[in-house]
Amino acid sequence: MRVVRPRIHSAFTVVTAAALLAVAFVFVQPASARESAADLTRQGLSGTANTAGLGTTATPLPVIVGTIIYAALSLTGIIFVILIIYGGFMWMQARGNQEDVAKAKKIIESAIIGVVIIGLAFAITSFVINRITEAQGATPAAAPAAGG
Repeated sequence: MRVVRPRIHSAFTVVTAAALLAVAFVFVQPASARESAADLTRQGLSGTANTAGLGTTATPLPVIVGTIIYAALSLTGIIFVILIIYGGFMWMQARGNQEDVAKAKKIIESAIIGVVIIGLAFAITSFVINRITEAQGATPAAAPAAGG
């Protein structure tokens, strides 16, 4: 029994030393290698951005804010459309039960009102963001295309 423990201990020591040596070779690089890797990464990212048509010009703050608001309004609109579908499904499953039909109608009516409000908010936001960006002399933010 005593013979086995020193062998396990020495094997553990060898494995630990090998792992530490491997980590040192992998993560510890000369400064020139780190700089060249960073340059290659920057060049790759810039090339990808240019290919995608993003360029390196700064995007005005109103355009960024407008994009965030468009995304939030779109997500909220999707939620209301899902509620309309849910209300229709509830109505189909009501099987003539007037309480369930009334509940489904209430959900559908509320969701339609929500969709209308979101549509109006989208139009107002688009108008305001476009006016702000035009006043700053920047290109107005285009509203995302419907369905894509």
